[in-house]
Amino acid sequence: MWGRISIGAAALCLLTAAESCAGVYNLEDPYYILPTQNSQEFLTLLLPSVLDLATNPNNPLAREWLKDDGRVTQLREKARRGDATLDDRINLSGYLLRMGKAEEAVSVLSPASAEGRRHFMFLSNLATAHHLAGRLERAITYLQQAIDVWPDSWPGMKQIQLYWYLRAEKFYLKLLRSRYFEQTTNRGSPSQLDRIFDKVRFVGPGGKYQAGIVGPQYWSEIPQDALLIVQQLLIWLPADARLLWLYAEILNAQGDVVTALTILDRMQFSGRGFDSEEFKEHIRVLKAAVAEREQFFRSVDQTFLQRFPKHQPRVMFQLFLFSALGPRASPLSLGAGPLVNEAATGAHWELIRRMAASTSTPPQPAAKPKGPAPKQPPERMLTYRAFFQGVLVSFGAGVIVTVVVLLQIQEMRRRRNRRLAEQQPAEAREPTESS
Repeated sequence: MWGRISIGAAALCLLTAAESCAGVYNLEDPYYILPTQNSQEFLTLLLPSVLDLATNPNNPLAREWLKDDGRVTQLREKARRGDATLDDRINLSGYLLRMGKAEEAVSVLSPASAEGRRHFMFLSNLATAHHLAGRLERAITYLQQAIDVWPDSWPGMKQIQLYWYLRAEKFYLKLLRSRYFEQTTNRGSPSQLDRIFDKVRFVGPGGKYQAGIVGPQYWSEIPQDALLIVQQLLIWLPADARLLWLYAEILNAQGDVVTALTILDRMQFSGRGFDSEEFKEHIRVLKAAVAEREQFFRSVDQTFLQRFPKHQPRVMFQLFLFSALGPRASPLSLGAGPLVNEAATGAHWELIRRMAASTSTPPQPAAKPKGPAPKQPPERMLTYRAFFQGVLVSFGAGVIVTVVVLLQIQEMRRRRNRRLAEQQPAEAREPTESS
């Protein structure tokens, strides 16, 4: 069952029987997949699991999920006899769409079109079925109807879930209209990026594709939840290669160059890539950027190991590097922690400067001088041990100075009191003899 995946990953959430999986609705399916901020988890666990259901019905996950006491067979028999309810047809179509049987899902839903014309789940499933069957115009019509009758509340479903699915369905509608426009006007190509985010082009400030950056005029047009939106579309349409490409481009725009390149490389290796020059150029640019990054860190690792042999390379130094390179103009949070981090930036830069100087100009082997080599003074290196020793020495010196100052102040007060006592009249200092 899907429950096996939900135990292994927190992104599979249990719903009541009245809830459904957005995009492909099934009132009986007790599990559904949520988008996640963890792109690695989505790409390595969630997306392959959904994709296997549609492309490999014989895999163990599909067999476990579909057997369910022969529920699909029971629903098929009820639909054949003509006594299936509207909910039965929605549930059966949900099973069939997950199995990649779009035409059968259309045949199951079509007889109940009059009854389901006000049911958003029915219309959404029908739209998805027509899309997967290649009838984009009908898919657009039914999905627009589903959005028009979308409820403000639904039994067993939280309002925030309902609104999220509505938002995702609206972007799904943009996707369908964009592809239908390509199909009917011969403008665009099935091997180019989908334009579901208005006015967005994934190019750098100079108008050319770059690794880890997009132009500021386009960055502001990308929704903050763009990754989650495309994830949701991929959950509905796991075999859609163009959506997966779009997901990679959003990751690159957010600076995750390595994951973006991993996606495009896997697409090309598995035969799901594109023959367009745009796709090939993006892979070339990302590969060059990742190779340059790896070369930089390899050189840094070598110097880091030489200077700090007791510490793992990259771990601490990369924290220093990214801290020092971080934006200084960002507003500083309240508290001692941010102040300490900001104060440490100068030390981080000094460490980077020394290490960059040693890696930028590698030492050249010099001819061995005749006779014994003169002793060179040991190089003063910035090490953790020296740093903490300096801190301890400074602290101890501060304590000693404080104690000396306090003793000096005490001695000054004692002398002052003695001088005041000597200035008083003798008779005032003698005890009274009266009884």
